[in-house]
Amino acid sequence: MNKEAESVGALQFFKDLQLGFIDIETDEHEIEKGRKAIDVFTVHNIYNKDGEITGKQRFRFDYCESQGTQKLFELAGPLFEALRHGRLLVMDELDAKMHPLISQHIIKLFSSEKTNQHHAQLLFTTHDTNLLSSHLLRRD
Repeated sequence: MNKEAESVGALQFFKDLQLGFIDIETDEHEIEKGRKAIDVFTVHNIYNKDGEITGKQRFRFDYCESQGTQKLFELAGPLFEALRHGRLLVMDELDAKMHPLISQHIIKLFSSEKTNQHHAQLLFTTHDTNLLSSHLLRRD
């Protein structure tokens, strides 16, 4: 899979979770000779009082997005890597800082034949007993 296809997949993943942004943009700049930094921005719609979209606004990802969204963003790389190559992903406290529906969505990615074609496995700890329900996980 090429990088463009991967980024489209990642963006769709974030859109499916309805995190509130419509796009992700990056700016690369040199911080010193031979070293570069990448700033990440999320793009949000701006609405008028009638709920109509009137424009777009960029926000610095590291300052303006929630800790849960930041955790999900950091988790996306290992998550997609495990699914793409059939690997084991081990996570301590999967549910920490994230909305329960997001944790459920991640579990469903590993439970679905469509999204987990290479039989990757997710091993996680949690304090949320709702994530251990039989509609998300097999008994075994």
